[in-house]
Amino acid sequence: MSLLGIGENLPDLVHARFEAARESGALKLASSHLAILDISGTSVGMFSLPDSMLTFTDTLQCQLRYCPELAKKPKGQDDNVKPSGKKIDPFENPPDDLLVSNVPADDPSHIIVLNKYPIIANHFILATKTNKQQTHKLEADDLAIAWRCIKEWNGQIEDGKSRRLFAFFNSGEHSGASQPHRHLQFLPVEDMQAGEAGKTWSLLADSVWTAPDAAMEGESSMTPLKSNPKLPFMHFGARLPTRPSPDELLSTYTMLYEAAAREVREYAEKHPDDLSLHDTADDSNAISYNLALTNEVMIICPRRKEGLMLKRADGTDLDFVALNGTVLGGTLMVKNEECFELLKRDSSRLEEVLRAIGLPASSSGGSHI
Repeated sequence: MSLLGIGENLPDLVHARFEAARESGALKLASSHLAILDISGTSVGMFSLPDSMLTFTDTLQCQLRYCPELAKKPKGQDDNVKPSGKKIDPFENPPDDLLVSNVPADDPSHIIVLNKYPIIANHFILATKTNKQQTHKLEADDLAIAWRCIKEWNGQIEDGKSRRLFAFFNSGEHSGASQPHRHLQFLPVEDMQAGEAGKTWSLLADSVWTAPDAAMEGESSMTPLKSNPKLPFMHFGARLPTRPSPDELLSTYTMLYEAAAREVREYAEKHPDDLSLHDTADDSNAISYNLALTNEVMIICPRRKEGLMLKRADGTDLDFVALNGTVLGGTLMVKNEECFELLKRDSSRLEEVLRAIGLPASSSGGSHI
């Protein structure tokens, strides 16, 4: 029985709907060129986990995708507007070709819908049926249904390989968010890995899950927060129980959000010209952030900027590189070929972008995890 109560298993349903929508023209899978780049870091040695011994190397590997179609895609992912001039909400009444299912089936609170402009195959979205705000805090049912999607996807076998699902959420003006209607997005890891030409790459979120526990400054050493010290931006992760309840998911999210918000407030106080808190009059969050979710870990990355304008050697503007929550999966996307070639040649420029989008890892005197 499906964890979502939808009868069919989720991977088969999404794949069938995706192929049908692609065939009908309801969605278009954009072409992209893929490179695997190294993110430099400091080796932190070896540590043990119950079933394995892992070693941190001096680098992490990140996917860089050049996708020309990004330059043509409307900012809000939908180029249609109502006669009144108001932009259409793509999740209010999605076309049948893109709608996968209402969930849970017995009393739907969300819809599963295909991304109309995917760069990675089988990219789908979980949106609230009512128009809740992307800048408000996530609720227990958002997280619980997202985790069920991940759990139902994981473990399905295809061509001798296990399927996995990576979820991400963009909130706030600096996060790469494109739609105000609340939604989480999902990328199958097997489709993220397609086209690598044999070069090793693994989900960046896994490197946070397998990182040693560390405490926030002034807190108990048992604080279950985690990070990968090789990433050049502050982030907060926590391992999840094997079968987390909705309350446990919400509690973990709240803990991570509060840790991120605390760091943003401290940074904004010290650097008021670089970062300011958002208006919370409509109950919106005070900060921009990205959230990543797998069946093992939840991660929050507080955001300082949506991206960075890359410069050529002569100082002229090349292109603005904007990143969203896929950064926590280890996938970055650019729309300019010259920019793609520059980042491939010089990985230090990639690290420059990554440092710019978040809080510096040491921004609060070593209180990061």
